[in-house]
Amino acid sequence: MKNTLKKNEIIKEKTLINKIFYNSKSLDIFPFVIKYIFYNNKLSFNNKIMVSVPKSKIKNAVKRNLIKRRIKESYRLNKSIIKNHNLLVAFIYNSNEVLEYKIILDSMLKILKNIKSSD
Repeated sequence: MKNTLKKNEIIKEKTLINKIFYNSKSLDIFPFVIKYIFYNNKLSFNNKIMVSVPKSKIKNAVKRNLIKRRIKESYRLNKSIIKNHNLLVAFIYNSNEVLEYKIILDSMLKILKNIKSSD
């Protein structure tokens, strides 16, 4: 299996974003708040993600983009853990400082294993 993060795996539709924030389960694992929901889509069996780094937490846009890249990369490398679950997942960064990639990667592993076990 290729470890890619394709365009159709990123949530961009407002209806799906609203569905995540109003009808979802929530996890709080440092440095993230995770909102996720299982959905039924007969056309696609992909998980879809959304990454958010609030401007109120990280002021500098370059640092926000760095964090987003690190989150997407750690998800991309470990997405096989929750493969074919039809999930919508929002990763919301909740720390006031830029953390190292290793910390983000370890948190991502915990999150994905936790989501898989709650299946």
